[in-house]
Amino acid sequence: MCVDYGLQHLYHKSRKLDVLGQKQEQLLEIQQNMENLNILLLNPPTGNLKRTHQEDEKLRNSIIKVRSEMDRVTCEITELVELGNCKKSEIHTRNAKRLTQMCAENGGLYIKLGQHIAMLDYIVPLEYRDELSVLLGTTPQSSFESVSNVIEEELGNSPVQIFDQFEPTPIASASLAQVHKAWKDGKAFAVKVQHDGLAESSFVDMLVITALVDFVHKLFPEFDYVWLTKEMNVNLPLELNFRNEKMNIEKTSALLKTFIERGDVAIPSVEAELSGVRVLTMSFEDGCYITRQDKMKEWNLNKTEIAETIAKVFSEQIFRHGFVHCDPHEANMLVRRNPLNANRSQIVLLDHGQYRLLGDQFRRDYCRLWQGVALGRGEQIEHYCKSMKAGDLYTLLAAMITQRPWDDIVSKDIDRLKSGKIKAADSVMLQAYTQRYLDRIVQLLAIVPSDLLLLFKTNDCLRHLDGLLSSTVNSSAVAAKVSGEVILQEDLKEAHDTNSWSLFIIAYYDYCSLQMRLTGYNCYSYWWSRWQ
Repeated sequence: MCVDYGLQHLYHKSRKLDVLGQKQEQLLEIQQNMENLNILLLNPPTGNLKRTHQEDEKLRNSIIKVRSEMDRVTCEITELVELGNCKKSEIHTRNAKRLTQMCAENGGLYIKLGQHIAMLDYIVPLEYRDELSVLLGTTPQSSFESVSNVIEEELGNSPVQIFDQFEPTPIASASLAQVHKAWKDGKAFAVKVQHDGLAESSFVDMLVITALVDFVHKLFPEFDYVWLTKEMNVNLPLELNFRNEKMNIEKTSALLKTFIERGDVAIPSVEAELSGVRVLTMSFEDGCYITRQDKMKEWNLNKTEIAETIAKVFSEQIFRHGFVHCDPHEANMLVRRNPLNANRSQIVLLDHGQYRLLGDQFRRDYCRLWQGVALGRGEQIEHYCKSMKAGDLYTLLAAMITQRPWDDIVSKDIDRLKSGKIKAADSVMLQAYTQRYLDRIVQLLAIVPSDLLLLFKTNDCLRHLDGLLSSTVNSSAVAAKVSGEVILQEDLKEAHDTNSWSLFIIAYYDYCSLQMRLTGYNCYSYWWSRWQ
């Protein structure tokens, strides 16, 4: 892959840029201009050089003009790519196939890495997303003999002896385990069985990858991906212990009780007596993956409603409970009709092996960061980004969290936080930003709290789902609403405990300001959708 890309780079250096290349260079120049203008606006001069209100307004108008130009060039690049005028497409496809094959052949940890890359719609080329997406639904399967050995070692008997009926062909296969359907006493179960020998091979893989990353980092200090191996070494052993997944299921079922009672969400229940470290027996839950657009249409499921439910559930997990499912990709979520309300849909959350319990202070800071984003308060965003160790890179951290440029983040129009109508154009713009700021992105990932690293992964998965559903839901507005409610509850409690009327007034002022903004946005969205 390195040789392939290297030869391609040398080839293009030796000839003039084509139209697409020229447009991409133009986009990078515009983004640099936008960054310079934002820096000027964020750092006003003091003393005799202090800017007047008219000068500030002129600077803001310049930013608006540059942003309009950036959107125009982005759309032109998107059209060129869609017309096939992309010289890199062939090399991307060729190397994406190589990477997919390598992940599939090595299995386990490598498949998980490939799955996550497939969900980085806004960072990696579309060819990688399309090729690696295969790993989300189709992975190597273990033989029935291997599955029987694991079950017998864990539960003391073979699957044929334990269950009345056990299907030898798995209904799903993932990087760490595969799932078989079984019946016992007239009840259907989903039996998750870890691939035999995976724990041992994963341990070796972790050692190899850790040693390799550490070695490269010592040779090239700017290659700082040590944070990735640290997270991997902490989280993978937890995923490999299905007793930990059992506890996650029980805890998240209790926390999402309101959603479950309404029928909006379903979570499989665990049969403890038929489970162990490498075997997890759960109630069988039917449904279809959100990639099955034909089935969703047949069942008359509303994609916008599904996207809204997903946004609400994960906002509750992140902002209110601080207990977050960190792997919500398309193969870990089913949809079906709501059994309590035939006019609504139900989300079935699967695979609860990877959760993160957020630190309470981090959760509060993250709530207030989103409050600042929703209200367009640059100073508040700066304060809470810096509390997460971003320092002078706070604008970049805010952009990484929201996946929007800084001028969108501090805009008074909350609709600017929503992905653009042209998803491909969003991808082009964000990929260009990633190319420009890659070194600083790597620097940030090495210093921010570990809680935020897994939230980045969760957010990547959720944005990918949002793209698959092609929804009109503004998930940022949903996040703002939930975080605002949580902040109000916690501030009112603190005001009561400290007998502080000023805190009481500030809490309600902030909450009402946010609600007025969200109400205005919802009214605008409603009438705009009706008008269209």
